Amino acid sequence: MEKIFKARFILILFSLFCILNIKSYADSDINNNEEILKVGFYDNKPYYFMNKKGKEDGYYHDLLNLLIKGTGIKYKYIKYDFSEAVNKLENGEIDLLFGLHRTDERMKKVIYTNNYIEIETYRIYTNKDIRYGKLDELEGLKFGLVKNGMNSNWIFEFLENKDINIIPVWVDTDKDSIKLLKNKSVGAIVGSAENNDLDGYKNIYEFSVGPVYIAGNKHKGSIIKELDNRIDYIDVLEKKHIEKIYRDYFNEATNLDKKKITIIISIIFLLIISTCVLVIKSMCPKIKKNKIKSSIRNRIKNKEYLLYYQPIVDPKKDSIVGFEALLRLNHPKEGILTPYKFIDEIEKNDMLSEMSIWVLKQVLLDYNKIKKYNNIDNKKFYISMNLTIKEIENDDFIYKIQEILNIYRMEKNSICLEIVESVRISNLEKLQKAIQTLKNFGFMIAIDDFGVEYSNLDILEKLDFDIIKLDKYFVDDISESIVRQRIMKFISDITIIKNKSLVAEGVEDILQKEIIKNIENNKFFIQGYFYSKPISIEDIKNINIKSC
Repeated sequence: MEKIFKARFILILFSLFCILNIKSYADSDINNNEEILKVGFYDNKPYYFMNKKGKEDGYYHDLLNLLIKGTGIKYKYIKYDFSEAVNKLENGEIDLLFGLHRTDERMKKVIYTNNYIEIETYRIYTNKDIRYGKLDELEGLKFGLVKNGMNSNWIFEFLENKDINIIPVWVDTDKDSIKLLKNKSVGAIVGSAENNDLDGYKNIYEFSVGPVYIAGNKHKGSIIKELDNRIDYIDVLEKKHIEKIYRDYFNEATNLDKKKITIIISIIFLLIISTCVLVIKSMCPKIKKNKIKSSIRNRIKNKEYLLYYQPIVDPKKDSIVGFEALLRLNHPKEGILTPYKFIDEIEKNDMLSEMSIWVLKQVLLDYNKIKKYNNIDNKKFYISMNLTIKEIENDDFIYKIQEILNIYRMEKNSICLEIVESVRISNLEKLQKAIQTLKNFGFMIAIDDFGVEYSNLDILEKLDFDIIKLDKYFVDDISESIVRQRIMKFISDITIIKNKSLVAEGVEDILQKEIIKNIENNKFFIQGYFYSKPISIEDIKNINIKSC
């Protein structure tokens, strides 16, 4: 649930925040306003639907009631098809609509909350025998799509761009499209990933077109502002209420519970044939490994892993050009731990790729947050994250990255993938193929720790890197070593010829900075404690590179 309602205020401001907000609700003009708001209601299970008692229900319904609790705001639902509800909102005939995507055109006509309320995930469901991802098998099929639905329009254009020709059958509501699928009038539809009415159909593709918001007509700016304040207020003081509502509709634990039941049954069976759990574990190392994997996954789910960011700076301009995302573990007893304390456990239990996928998703979300910070002058910065050669050369891992990019929008060259292992000459052909695939997706590629072990200049000729990260060895004692200065200048000249960026890691003092700054290379950057240690995403708001 934290993907929807991110905490915006630090702990020392809690008391002041609560006092100001409670006072603002007591003094609000809206509390004394007897107007009954007209809220658009449309069928889109589980977000909105009519329950067995014939009453309005759904996640957005419960969320609305929580947000207006204690404010005096009153509302009534006006039922429309979704596309009609959008038109009525734009024309001012209704006041609010939940679950609306932002588009440039719509932002001219309606007002949105700053906080998004959900990232709706959708799937292509089919009644045909089509394997997951085999979208070309949709060729020539009748495809149920909702008129003016952002998700329907997106998938129609997506398939068209892939030269997959479907026969669109346009309907007014999601319920209509499901009916067509059930009576086999169409071969496929777009539907919510959370809609249990579609559980019996094959899911062959999953995607999202981004977050959705609460939207109001142009005359309801005060209401939208009030709801934004309530989201912030509830996020800090009533977070568990929101999480309970979310779990009621999007119980991500359902499949996990089934797995737990399977594991419990397996354990019971093993206990029957053995009198000692320790003996079972010693005989079955795989059980122990699975237990550690489960523990790591629980830490991911419970947000115990987090990312810190270290700025990458242009020393000639004292401006941030990027950040490196660095994994941390918030240990309940030991506090914030660096990978040195926990990465071996992840690697030895084959969880590195799964962790990297989580890091990539988080980096994509954090990039858009950092971009909005007022102290980040360069809006074309990038964020780098570490990957191993083994991951980059794994076709399944590359496919998972492609799936993520279908859900999370990524600006080209906004994310850089750093290869953190030494590159051997024998790997070059296969590695270059993988690098080219990732660059085609829109990633930049960096080689880390260049200049040590197996690194050599032949790599720069045969591999299409965008960024070379110079090992800390060359920075240490550079002010006292003419040899290291000459080597650094030589590598810099090579990167200029190859039109690559160069980043010196481990810069800690003013002399090191000045030596690098005076090398004639406009794409020679610095990373290190001289400018900043790795910091949380919230602390980036307060960083001032020019004062360093």
